[in-house]
Amino acid sequence: MAWVLLGLVAVLAVILVAPVRLRATVTSTPAQARVELGLFWGLVRFAPLDSALPRKPRREAPKAKAKSGGWRPPTRFLRLLPGGALEALGKIRIETCRGALWFGLEDPAMTGELYGRLAAPLAALGGGRWLRLVPVFDRETLEGEAELALSLVPARLLPLAARLVWALR
Repeated sequence: MAWVLLGLVAVLAVILVAPVRLRATVTSTPAQARVELGLFWGLVRFAPLDSALPRKPRREAPKAKAKSGGWRPPTRFLRLLPGGALEALGKIRIETCRGALWFGLEDPAMTGELYGRLAAPLAALGGGRWLRLVPVFDRETLEGEAELALSLVPARLLPLAARLVWALR
């Protein structure tokens, strides 16, 4: 019995310290979006959203009956949520963040002016490292692509989760 309990504790520890990775890619030509979730150091991967796959037909959801009243969270829990959300965002590690935007207006001079107005503030804010602006002078266009990869170790959220659960009491 002790070995089974020890094994369960070990499995729980691995689940809590194994990073969860989220990778999202979006392209406009062709219009596609894909979100991939990787668990256990990338050994288990699945895509909860992939626009390239054919859609499954949706089932009609049963109509819910209107309830009167209902459960409402305590106000101390609601007060903790904004700070807790910011704290949780601080635990997320950004692995990859890059994008490219191709744009062109009907007039090449207007395209150049828009590029000048966008490129300077973007470079001043440090966005040139992760967003590349590409002016297209020969046609009207707006195309883009982006990739974002995040990772999170669930164990780092345990203190926050404990505070939120304690506030629900």
